[in-house]
Amino acid sequence: MFSIIDKLQLRLKKFLNTDIHYVTHNGAWILLSFGVLFIVNLATAWGFANFLPASIYGSYKFVLTAIALISIATLPGMEGAVIRSIAKGNDACFKRTQKIKMKWGLLGTLTGFVAAGYYFIQGNTEFVIIFSLVAIFAPLMHSFRGYGAILNAKKDFRKSSLYTIVSQTIISVAVFSTLFLTDSLITLVTVYVFFSTAIYYFLLKRSMKLMLTKSTSESDPVSYGKHLSALQAVGIVSTHVDTIIIWHFLGPVAVATYAFGLATTQPFQKLFKSLMELSFPKFITTDEQVLKKTLPPKVFKSTLLLAPFIIAFALVIPFLYRFLFPLYLDSIPFAQALIIIFFLLPFRFFGNALASQKKIKATYVNKLVIPIIKIILSLILIPLFGIWGAILSLGTEKIISSTLTYIMFKRM
Repeated sequence: MFSIIDKLQLRLKKFLNTDIHYVTHNGAWILLSFGVLFIVNLATAWGFANFLPASIYGSYKFVLTAIALISIATLPGMEGAVIRSIAKGNDACFKRTQKIKMKWGLLGTLTGFVAAGYYFIQGNTEFVIIFSLVAIFAPLMHSFRGYGAILNAKKDFRKSSLYTIVSQTIISVAVFSTLFLTDSLITLVTVYVFFSTAIYYFLLKRSMKLMLTKSTSESDPVSYGKHLSALQAVGIVSTHVDTIIIWHFLGPVAVATYAFGLATTQPFQKLFKSLMELSFPKFITTDEQVLKKTLPPKVFKSTLLLAPFIIAFALVIPFLYRFLFPLYLDSIPFAQALIIIFFLLPFRFFGNALASQKKIKATYVNKLVIPIIKIILSLILIPLFGIWGAILSLGTEKIISSTLTYIMFKRM
């Protein structure tokens, strides 16, 4: 058995010309995390599809979108700056950046209460309660998730994967169990934000035990982190603008249909996000010219390796939906159309490499210009074509992003 694995690793090493030992040693935990969470998320999605009315599920997804937008106040780009700083030995920066994230998070709290006030004027008591909860918990929840920066910077991918499995499993089990008891939107949101905040706080405290008090001459990450956060804010809006527009023009049922259309792509996008976190510390310590020479062949060969699996998955989707999500068969063509995203996922490594080398101009294009294009496309296409407009804007944005990122990488 081990000889077969060794031979497979040797062939992959020759084909991709990469450090397979580093990938398999640390990536094995990422794949384990992906496998476990895929099953957990699939079970949770099955619960939502079969035990919750589409209108309530659409409203739940809308609230999760609001939580993501409010999290912008917690400076999400600070994590990338902290990873870079800790990876170069500046452990002492973490506590300072964490305090800054908490202070800025008060703006998110204010935003949440403003939203609650708006719904109070509208006479929507349910959303008044929900957004009051969001105002309190969302900034804390996203600030506490900073533990991931410590583990990724320390290259402790084993612990990072285990923590992800534990946290997401606990949150999913809590929400899944709630589905059997009630279809109350207030209860579902309460369970989600409470368990998320509690588990992230616990894992943050454990992760901070890995930190040393040492500091180096590495530049303070705060300024760079704020810079990245400003850029990432546009990206977060871009990611969630389609849900907001669909909610406004088509209502919660359409949001639920769209969400199940995205359901097949999101786990794999999270997998690639984890793989990029695996590669980021490596890219930081790799010479720029070496990256320019070695990364493109790896990306293109990875795309070739993925192709047969992507095609097979597209063929399986109709059977998967008929078995697990029989009430959301309308989502099947949307899910299949989004398969194009899979072919472009490896190109995200070019953007990761640019960020690791602090290429500010390229980062601006990647994190500001492209998301703005997505926002504009969504504002035009969704009112005209509904959910298909969202699919078209998302696919177009991914093609433009992959093309421009590759061009900027080659000019690095």
